[in-house]
Amino acid sequence: MSFKNRIIIVALVITIISSLLFITFDVIAVTPTSQPATVANKIEWPVTPGFETVPAMISTLSNLIFPIVGVLLFIMIIYGGITKLTAAGDAEKEKQAMQILKNAVIGTVIIVLSRIIVDTISALLGAPGL
Repeated sequence: MSFKNRIIIVALVITIISSLLFITFDVIAVTPTSQPATVANKIEWPVTPGFETVPAMISTLSNLIFPIVGVLLFIMIIYGGITKLTAAGDAEKEKQAMQILKNAVIGTVIIVLSRIIVDTISALLGAPGL
């Protein structure tokens, strides 16, 4: 399996796991007398602080995702550097390593710009905690 396919699989797994964190549903309490559930014994799903409004949610997600992506970009740079060092004069491996390093730098620029854009939009929408 190529490195690109591994990255795609990891991204999909992270997306699926993170989407499961935001699934909300009602939980109906079972009464000892098997009476039908009413509003009085319905358990509410708690709203996590930071997810009350859309601007707050954007700001919170941005604050959670930014360090994770930073670590992934650091790992890509390390991987590209190790690939370059272990190429041993093989032009194809050196080309692959340079492509990995180039993609890591481009990813870093995109992530930094996206953070600036998200923070600017959040400030315009009045998100708390900026």
